[in-house]
Amino acid sequence: MEDEVKQGTWAEYQVYVKTGNRIGASTKADVKLILYGEKGRTKEFLLEDSKRNKVKFQKGKEDLFILPAHHVGKLKKVKIGHDRTELSCAWFLEGVTVYDMYSKKIYDFKCEQWLSGQDGDRKTYRILPCDRDRAFLEEYDDHINRPRERKEMTRPTSGSSSDEPRRSRKPVDKYSVEVGQRSRPRPGGRCDDSDSSDSSSSSSSSSSYTTSTEKQASARLVSA
Repeated sequence: MEDEVKQGTWAEYQVYVKTGNRIGASTKADVKLILYGEKGRTKEFLLEDSKRNKVKFQKGKEDLFILPAHHVGKLKKVKIGHDRTELSCAWFLEGVTVYDMYSKKIYDFKCEQWLSGQDGDRKTYRILPCDRDRAFLEEYDDHINRPRERKEMTRPTSGSSSDEPRRSRKPVDKYSVEVGQRSRPRPGGRCDDSDSSDSSSSSSSSSSYTTSTEKQASARLVSA
């Protein structure tokens, strides 16, 4: 089924187009794209507003395009290319990656070919089958601004009776550790050795001060 899907669930597709890192890989041609899925296809999109680069389709660069469309289901292939046959418009496409924001899926479409009307097979359009698909978490990486791929959950070992994934240990709070390291009163209201030694030293110094004072008073009485 390759009819255009014109009704149903509305979805957003984030399309990453990577130009190869070869001499002459860039193009100034107007690039068009169609997504094909289990339910049908999207309309033909003109990729004109890159969210990453002011100049599109430059050597070694990756462009991002946001495409709203009715959801076409699981993606099977994409058609991408341009209508310019001039040698100056030849384009080396490394590949396309599509993020389906509705179903939370990532689809990879490898190309690694020239789209040129003068070289090779002289084709300016390519139909790229899906090379790989995977799920992702809706959490964006700070560096590449892409949703991070879903990490597989850790399963119990074969000897475990539970089929549920292992839960991560609760992080230890730094403040609770510091409080736990403080001296705690012993039974009977007494503190630890450091506290008792401090109190005994202070009491001994107090008693020695009292004794010296009494001696001074006695000496004054005798001299009088």
